[in-house]
Amino acid sequence: MVTTPDFTNTLFFVQQSTLEKLRCIQCRNVLSVFPVYRNPKGDAICGRCPTDSTFTRDQLYEYAVEFQNFPCINRKYGCLENLLPSYMPVHEKKCKYKMHVCPTRIYNNCLWEGNLEYLVKHFEKEHPTFILNDCRFEVDFVNNHSEQYLMPFSEDLYVVTREAKSAEETFSVQVKYLGSNPDVDHYNYELTLQSPNRVDQFTLKEKIGAQLILQGRIVEEKLNNPITIIASIAIKQDSKSPTHSQEEYIEEEYETENLKEVECPVCMYYLVPPIYQCETGHSICKDCKETQKNCPTCHASFNRTQNFTLEKLILNMTYPCRHFGCKYKTQARNIKKHEATCLFGPFTCPLKDFEHCSAKFPLSKLFEHIKSEHYESLLEFDTLSIPFDSSLKDNIEEGYILRYGLLLFKLSFVYKSEEKKFQWAVHFVGPAEECIKYQFELEIVDCNEKIRRMYLKSNCTPLCDKNDAFGDESEYVYLHYNQVAKFIKNQLMFRVLINQKQ
Repeated sequence: MVTTPDFTNTLFFVQQSTLEKLRCIQCRNVLSVFPVYRNPKGDAICGRCPTDSTFTRDQLYEYAVEFQNFPCINRKYGCLENLLPSYMPVHEKKCKYKMHVCPTRIYNNCLWEGNLEYLVKHFEKEHPTFILNDCRFEVDFVNNHSEQYLMPFSEDLYVVTREAKSAEETFSVQVKYLGSNPDVDHYNYELTLQSPNRVDQFTLKEKIGAQLILQGRIVEEKLNNPITIIASIAIKQDSKSPTHSQEEYIEEEYETENLKEVECPVCMYYLVPPIYQCETGHSICKDCKETQKNCPTCHASFNRTQNFTLEKLILNMTYPCRHFGCKYKTQARNIKKHEATCLFGPFTCPLKDFEHCSAKFPLSKLFEHIKSEHYESLLEFDTLSIPFDSSLKDNIEEGYILRYGLLLFKLSFVYKSEEKKFQWAVHFVGPAEECIKYQFELEIVDCNEKIRRMYLKSNCTPLCDKNDAFGDESEYVYLHYNQVAKFIKNQLMFRVLINQKQ
């Protein structure tokens, strides 16, 4: 008995020489997106391109290559994915190596083209007035206009298209996503319209990519005919709150009551170790103890008594973040790490240890602060040269800020002269729990014959003080002088690249 082999679970890779013969006559890309059409001359068009009635679907070709693995069209830009035709359209749409044209090309003929990492820099240099850093703009129903803006939101990039048609008294808004986040299909954008004094406002919601059309008269009536109308955009996940059972409500109420018992009586924040107590037994946090001569509850004096029992009890309790607007919760043992880098809280300059800067501001204002106050510590390129002499007796300590798309990272570099040891750590500037998404690559550049290459790779870590950056060897990379001596010629040159984990 002869059986037909099953190829559905077998992957074949098309040879490069064959790929050159399987090109679309329009876009010149490989015929790896279905449906594929062909005309009587044998010319083929892929599923990415429009066609006409002279072409008919080439199902025989589709059957023949259905289980072939093709390279992504962005391979020349760095993508190494090989996929079946059935998966190719979704991947190419969200491929992080995808080239993007400047969104302003429609109305100002800007010819720039590149990936998302450089799109932000392009806008900052060429179109700074078309960046919606605060996600706010003024609505105009009177004058005809159409513009596209770049809007950073959290870790992602969006293009906001707004258009007014005075004859129809309409104003439309559309928000499109740029990037490779697979969860964006579950996101909505909320458009809040309000009067200048924010007394009157209302919010509309739509899917990412869909258009909202506003009728001028209706909007003005709802806002009591203000002189100007301010719009703001927020991106939110499209998820309905689960229905709570009676047991869950009881558990939440019990948790709330417990949290009230672990509030510091002075600052009203939840207690975290070290926790101190007065002679009577009332607890207080470390910071407030240093400002209070006597217990604010009973006026008894404070000794150096530490409440170790309470410290052990609260470690596994769930604490909410203290900052208004943040919904993050975690165990008490981890809450301080989150709050120190929370997007909703005041943010201390990450270069405070290297530049003696104590400035605090929202995280959204950090890059502007770095550019204006610490520009010499902002790495515009990924390669850095450090003057170096092997006879050096002093330690070297340097801190720099790197960019990866819209995100910022702090590079800590230390040379310990006694141990003749170089150390590198890269910290994510943002919520501590987000750093697990990123890693960095370190390449030592050969300054002599330029033929040697040395690579190291490690995970990015939460933002921390300089003294804590190199405490755990699993959180940084290091090399001894004798390992890199042949690479050095009056300077140590290295390259640092940030990558998002796949």
